[in-house]
Amino acid sequence: MRGDFVRVNPGATAAPPPTGADFRANMPPLPSVKRAPKRWIFVTLAIMAGFLGLHDFYAQHWIRGSILLAAAVALWWLDWGIVWPWLWAIGEGVFTQRDGQGRRMPWSNRKQ
Repeated sequence: MRGDFVRVNPGATAAPPPTGADFRANMPPLPSVKRAPKRWIFVTLAIMAGFLGLHDFYAQHWIRGSILLAAAVALWWLDWGIVWPWLWAIGEGVFTQRDGQGRRMPWSNRKQ
């Protein structure tokens, strides 16, 4: 009950606090994504909304997408427009062939 005292044996030892390894040992493995992003989706995102960096986020190029998004916001805020980030994104859409994990992005999932 509230306000009751708890007696602790002075000779008792406490267990050490759990570590991260204790928690990881009991966790099931996370599922891994085995598919590579499709190139036609990457190119379409680069053409349609490339100035936002959506194509880079789709292909798991997190830093590159963040930089492009920040540049587009800064240029928009400065009233300079979004033409340059868009042209940069279209160039990335044409020349980028691998995703952020180094896997080649196929046009489709068909076996060749």
